[in-house]
Amino acid sequence: MIGDGFDGGMWFPYLGHIDEVRVWNTAVDSITVKEWTHKKITPDHPYWSNLAGYWKFNEGAGSVAGDSGDLGNNGILTNMDTTAAWFTSTAPLATGLTDTLLNVSATWVSVDSNSSSIFSVEDNDISDDDCIIFGHSGADLSWIDTDVPENLDVINRLDRVWRMEVYGGLSGNIIFDVSTLGITDGDALMLLADPDNVFADADTIHGTYDDENQLFSVYGYNFKHGYYYTLGTSENLVSIEENDIRDSGALKSLYLYPSPFSSSATIAYELRRPATVRVTIYNHLGKQVAVFVPGDQEQGKHSFSWQPRNLQAGVYYAVLRTHTGRQETGVKTVKMIKLN
Repeated sequence: MIGDGFDGGMWFPYLGHIDEVRVWNTAVDSITVKEWTHKKITPDHPYWSNLAGYWKFNEGAGSVAGDSGDLGNNGILTNMDTTAAWFTSTAPLATGLTDTLLNVSATWVSVDSNSSSIFSVEDNDISDDDCIIFGHSGADLSWIDTDVPENLDVINRLDRVWRMEVYGGLSGNIIFDVSTLGITDGDALMLLADPDNVFADADTIHGTYDDENQLFSVYGYNFKHGYYYTLGTSENLVSIEENDIRDSGALKSLYLYPSPFSSSATIAYELRRPATVRVTIYNHLGKQVAVFVPGDQEQGKHSFSWQPRNLQAGVYYAVLRTHTGRQETGVKTVKMIKLN
């Protein structure tokens, strides 16, 4: 019996509404319970074979509550008006947009804030059957420089992406905890929002950065149903190690600032041991536009300023090579964006 209780020789009916009843023949671990709280159960569920009964109550009419599990334990509605008993559920359950996402969370009338990984949603005005359901793609929390908006304001974005289902005309706050993301300039951060997960044409929304708590927030945002969200930045945060084309050997690091730049840029690097250094700069077509030969240098940090003249705005690449004698001991590449 679902929705009825027996105590002291008497039956006590449940006064309220019921939706999404799931019965298992084994204990389901708490992590899995949380992961599937706001998603419909599918055969991808790790405990699918232990599902003894699963009633979605989606029929909308009639006296039969169908079992969506494998066992076909259909239920029968009794002692009620089987027409008036059905209603539109306000349970925060995804309808399909977030089915494949991870760490699915929701905000609804009794929970006005929730988080999925480092991404949080706050809305203090949710009422009635309004809700927001969201989860992430499972990609790494690392910075990439591909599939970013086609403008010079965004250089990198997070590889991890979040998606929302929004029911009701809702607005509130989106907050990122960026404490683990290697941010050096919080003011360079922005929210990227896109309807089709192709961030090359994403909307860019600037927000507020809390330096003390390392939180980036967009306040009063109008949440959009079916949209994808991630974090973008106008500073270069892609790990230079990813751009190595061979053993870095004597070369420990290479970076550029500011990024993007206008009249001049500082190219900085660090050597693990003494080496001969040569830096070549190429445009996006691979044509050499400048060469610097600092020559023999000691272990430690070094830098020099590049002041390009008569070069148009665009993407350039600085390739630094180190040698010991005739042997090349390291190569690193850094992407540079020159503004007008």
